Amino acid sequence: MSYEDRWCIADDDASIRQAVVFINRAFSDVADRFDLMADRHRTHGAHMDFGVLKSEICRGLKLVVLHDPETGEKCGAIGIEKTGDTHFEISRVCVAPEFRGRGYGKEIMLAGEAYIQKHFDLSDRAATLSLGCIYEDKRALSLYRALDYKTTRVKRFKKHPFSIAFMEKTI
Repeated sequence: MSYEDRWCIADDDASIRQAVVFINRAFSDVADRFDLMADRHRTHGAHMDFGVLKSEICRGLKLVVLHDPETGEKCGAIGIEKTGDTHFEISRVCVAPEFRGRGYGKEIMLAGEAYIQKHFDLSDRAATLSLGCIYEDKRALSLYRALDYKTTRVKRFKKHPFSIAFMEKTI
């Protein structure tokens, strides 16, 4: 079964509301592990609301939701925003807790790449994908590195109790 048979785009109010519930749940343990409190990080996946995600989608974010081929349940999501002629920002990457450790993180990232190649006219040019990752989240960091993302810089922000690794990949 191809990725295209398993993804849907959250683009109407009903699907955006469902995506918010899914993303909140998928990111809740990340918020707990890294002390991301709702009052200081309201746009983080664990705390964002309908208005935040709807605003991102109206701005151009494509939220690709991947479904498990056996159960049809949502297993993960990836946000893709075209920010330049051949540049894309990757965000909102998450896997539902019950699907972790089964290769879905890699699948979601590859589905995002497939979506970009299919739905954006690159005219056979290479595309640059960028993302930010909690540097101390070694599991996520190792996934991105295994998928050939390279760290371009690491920065600590005053409002975060961790550093952010900024990473890029060319496809």
